[in-house]
Amino acid sequence: MEPITTIGAAVVAYRSAKTIIANVKDVIETTEDIGEIAGHLNKIFHLKDAAEHQHEKETEKKEPTKLQRILRQRTGDDSESETTLANVAATELAKREHDSMITQLSISIDSKFGAGTFKQIELAHARAKAKKIKARREAEKERLKQLEKKRERQKKILIEVGKFIGVGVVFLLMTLMLMNAYESGPIR
Repeated sequence: MEPITTIGAAVVAYRSAKTIIANVKDVIETTEDIGEIAGHLNKIFHLKDAAEHQHEKETEKKEPTKLQRILRQRTGDDSESETTLANVAATELAKREHDSMITQLSISIDSKFGAGTFKQIELAHARAKAKKIKARREAEKERLKQLEKKRERQKKILIEVGKFIGVGVVFLLMTLMLMNAYESGPIR
């Protein structure tokens, strides 16, 4: 995984969230219904999750952001490692800027719709996310359980077919022995 890619992608995700937060602030000022804001908040939470999980995913190599170039120039570091001061600083600054904008958004929502509204929205989002993860895990368990049942059934079928073939072979051998005894005649 390319260090510049993961750091750049995280910074880009935080920047995208920044523009959506600005749009949501405009929507908050013109709306009276929290339902109209739901889609925008969903985008914000999605981008926040994407930015936090960006280090786990590999994407194509991108050019360093402007902030990364400035930090590299000032620190004199040309390395592309994730642990360099410039790369760590770029990610941390983007994350802090995003967190600051989320805080400002929460203040706007709370002032418009009452104290604690944004916290309730965050909790509802967290519950929905946990419910989705739980459902996915249960579906995976059910799939594995069905797969195990199928394997067990195939094993039983194979055993029964083996028994049938075994009985058939014994019956065939007995038939051949009886035919041989018939052709040989009585024993004297």
